[in-house]
Amino acid sequence: MLHGGIRYLENLDFELVKEALFEKNLWLKLTPHIVKEKRFYLPVYKDSLRPLWQMSIGVFLYDLLSFFKNSPHGKKNPAELLKDIPSLKKKDLCGAAYYYDAVVDDAKLALECLYDALENPKVHAQSYIGLTDVKPTSDGYILELTDQITHETKQVTCEQLVFATGPFTDTLLKQFSYLKWQDKLIASKGSHLWIKKERIQSKYPIVMTPKDGRVIFVIPYEDAILVGTTETNEPVSFNQGPSDSEVDYLLTNLNDYFEGDIQRSDIIGSFAGTRPLVKDPDHPNDLSKTAREHQIYRPHENTFVIIGGKYTTFRIMASHITAQILRKRNLAYNSHFSKRPLRVQSLSTQETQVDEKLIKNIINKEHVRRQEDILRRRLSGATQSQETIELVNKAFTEQL
Repeated sequence: MLHGGIRYLENLDFELVKEALFEKNLWLKLTPHIVKEKRFYLPVYKDSLRPLWQMSIGVFLYDLLSFFKNSPHGKKNPAELLKDIPSLKKKDLCGAAYYYDAVVDDAKLALECLYDALENPKVHAQSYIGLTDVKPTSDGYILELTDQITHETKQVTCEQLVFATGPFTDTLLKQFSYLKWQDKLIASKGSHLWIKKERIQSKYPIVMTPKDGRVIFVIPYEDAILVGTTETNEPVSFNQGPSDSEVDYLLTNLNDYFEGDIQRSDIIGSFAGTRPLVKDPDHPNDLSKTAREHQIYRPHENTFVIIGGKYTTFRIMASHITAQILRKRNLAYNSHFSKRPLRVQSLSTQETQVDEKLIKNIINKEHVRRQEDILRRRLSGATQSQETIELVNKAFTEQL
């Protein structure tokens, strides 16, 4: 999602919500082909943690912090609500407040930002490249890079070095003694489930508010329902997935809200990721009270490290670190450059028919190096048909 973070209102993170809402509305204008506005419902029952009047105040405040640039919030009685979301449990239903946020194909947005940057001939982008050594010099750094597929190594030099390595920052930076890096992050794992489309009848995203104070989103897509997320403090891993307890937690809350006894057999896919949150000295182990603001560090004269933040505010994060580097070089920073529409769309967003021609075009023009780059990123979605997988494997083999 690209969203202001309605649950952050409870922690009084008004500046973060205001900033994120601006960004959400900006990306709705800049990339309407992959960022879509949706109405989000907050159903309320008699025993809900927050009453309907409190939810109504919350969605009003949300719109206020957007300076009323959001589509307007509202409220529905039980009968009106059940017309829009027939699968909701009817007993003790009080109604719902609603507000507007956006859903995004995050993989495609990341790719299109890269493609836009590559319009500049001085910009280079590489994938599957590991940083294996850094040597400070009198005028910058010598970096040793290793290709994770071919295992070839090469050296490059730079004057300014930026680490934007998310949840892996602490692990990576402690490998380089010149930085004297101390852990700054608290890892917050979030798991998601893809549920069979027919199990929940709703055209609209739903926000469940369990009694533990968390928030769980239920978002309909064309071929499945996305449910998430959890929040647990676990070690960072590239290959993590939902634990049994997280699956049980999400299913339990789904069945508190929806008819039909949703089971594990209704799960058609799952994934998990790690939020790289900056430790709060006042609440070092409390994920719910840890702020989502980003921080920029300079552990060495020309080394910059950016951590924390949230996906919605990635442009703001990039602008802050860019401005610091330019000021250091006595150059002016113009924030308006990053508010222009992106100049290149990924091939998989320009065409809807997935066929052999499209897949070969993606491989040739988008520098794909592995089959999973197509299946999990270029053609991302809840499920992949066996036909699509076979097309990708065939096209990839022929292009080698």
